[in-house]
Amino acid sequence: MVTDEAIEGDASLHITVNSAGANFWDAGLQHTGHVFRAGKQYTLSAFLKCSEGTLDINFKPELAADPWTGYGDQVFTMTEEWTEFSVTTPVFEADTSPAAITFHIAFEAADFWIDGVRFYEGEYVEP
Repeated sequence: MVTDEAIEGDASLHITVNSAGANFWDAGLQHTGHVFRAGKQYTLSAFLKCSEGTLDINFKPELAADPWTGYGDQVFTMTEEWTEFSVTTPVFEADTSPAAITFHIAFEAADFWIDGVRFYEGEYVEP
């Protein structure tokens, strides 16, 4: 569901996780169809906030097939305030395909918002 609660622009994506998974990776948001190129590194950034307390989320640029190798993946803890989080991959030694940008969200039941997602070549650049 898109809401008018936004860090930038007019809307953000509001997500409800109905229950925790057996594993935090049992549910997620994923954008597929990427190729991570040899000699390049990439950064994934997003603004997040939860409805109450704190909530964990896993950022994982990854190989989108078994063994689901992560590149620079990290768990972050969001709060009730908009905060930007970022991960930067190592420099790839070979082309990696199929690749995906994944946010694992099954840590616990919760409501949260995500906005301003960016995926780009290079190290973190403040917007």
